[in-house]
Amino acid sequence: MIVAMKKAKLVVMKDDKDKLLKSLQKAGVFMPIPPADSETAGDSSQEEVLLQRAEKSLKLIERFREKKGLIRDEVRISYDEFVHVDHKREEVLSEIEEIDFKIEQLEAEIESFEDQRKYYLPWQDLDIRLSDLTNTKFSVFHTGFLKQGKSEDLKLIILETGGEVKELGAGADGLAFLFVNYVHDDAEVMERVKSLGFLEVGLPKIAKFTAEIISEMETKIQANMQLIEELKAKLAEIAENAKELELY
Repeated sequence: MIVAMKKAKLVVMKDDKDKLLKSLQKAGVFMPIPPADSETAGDSSQEEVLLQRAEKSLKLIERFREKKGLIRDEVRISYDEFVHVDHKREEVLSEIEEIDFKIEQLEAEIESFEDQRKYYLPWQDLDIRLSDLTNTKFSVFHTGFLKQGKSEDLKLIILETGGEVKELGAGADGLAFLFVNYVHDDAEVMERVKSLGFLEVGLPKIAKFTAEIISEMETKIQANMQLIEELKAKLAEIAENAKELELY
C-alpha cells in the first residue's frame, strides 16, 4: 500500500547534518530531497565568511561575558529566526571588528610612544634644548654613552683640555654624557675618549627639552590607554547581547 507522504522542511546546524540524516534514514520516516535553487539560503562561501567573522568576534568579547556554567543553557528559536538574515547582526560584527582594529592601532601607538620615551629617558636632565646642541666657531658638542666604571677617566680627559662635561642618566648602552670640546682639541680628545669605549649618539635637533618630550610621550600614552578602556567598555556592552551572534 502506498502511503501518502507529507512534505516537511528541516533546518539543522551544519555540524549535525550528517548525523541527523543517518538517524532519519534508519528510522525510515524521512526521504531527503535537495532543495530547489530558489530555496538555497544564500551563497555558502558568503555564509562561511560570516561564520568566521562571528567566531572571531565572539572570541574577542568572550572575556567580557559572564562565565558559563558546566551545563550550557539551551537556546530555542523559531525556524523563521534561524533562517532570517539579520543585517543588524552584521552591523554588530562590523562594529566589533572596527573596535578591535582601533584598539590594535592604539596599542601600536603606545608601543611607539614608549620606545620614544625610553630613548630620551637617559637625557631627561639635559638642561638645554636639543636644537641648541649645535657646534660653534670655537666649540664642538658631543653626546653619547660610556660603560659605567670609566666615567671619571672620561671627565678627566675633557677637563684637561678645558672642555665641559655633564654626566646624565643611565641607558642600555651605559651612562649618558654631554661634553663640549674646543675645536682645535676635538680630534685628539675624541680619539682618547673613543679608546675608553665611548659610543657617540646624535640626538634629533628638536626645539624642545628632553624632559618636555618625555612628558609629551607619557601624556599620549595615557590618552591612548583611556581610549582603549572606553573601547573595551563598548565591547563589554556588546557582549551582553552576544547570543545574537551565536545564531550564526
